[in-house]
Amino acid sequence: MIYWIVRFFSWVSLKVLFRWHVLGRDKLPSSGPVILCSNHFSWIDPLLLAVMAMRPLHFMAKKELFEIPVFRHLWLAMHAFPVRRGEPDRSALRRSLQLLEDGRVLAIFPEGTRGEPGKVRKGEPGTALIALKSEAPVVPVGIKGRYRLFHPMEIIVGDPLTFNEYYGQRATRSTLAEVTETIMSRIRNLVGQGGEGTGSDSS
Repeated sequence: MIYWIVRFFSWVSLKVLFRWHVLGRDKLPSSGPVILCSNHFSWIDPLLLAVMAMRPLHFMAKKELFEIPVFRHLWLAMHAFPVRRGEPDRSALRRSLQLLEDGRVLAIFPEGTRGEPGKVRKGEPGTALIALKSEAPVVPVGIKGRYRLFHPMEIIVGDPLTFNEYYGQRATRSTLAEVTETIMSRIRNLVGQGGEGTGSDSS
């Protein structure tokens, strides 16, 4: 309930302040496990993704965010859970796989940290590992624009990615690197050109 209340007020606020719209929202599966992967350049990004998606999102967020009392309850209300950056976090991995096994949508920023608008950083291999272990489709998302008052923002949803040739196999370093680069290249394409994300328009 709290999630939908926060989502509603976020929808109203962001719509007034940034005039965002969505391209390709129908490419996000309406049921079943999904890994939503987006570029990341602002703390507002999770809220924007939440109001864009018609399904509840579960966010993997850096552990430090939960140490800030004023934001802790917001992140928890938005179904976020902590992950330790820069080191393997088995607890976060188990939580992610359980959510996907339960048919949820897991939202991840594979860059691992915020970058600059329009510039997608190198991805971390953790997202690829979750994708291969869960065998859930990966839906790339590109957020275009800057968070400037009354300026348009664009959220472009790309076609789901699957990696059938790697499912059931040991995830080697080279495999993780290849899957990671595939995901990140799709996000770069969505941010840079947007052609792959065109679809039904909605807001």
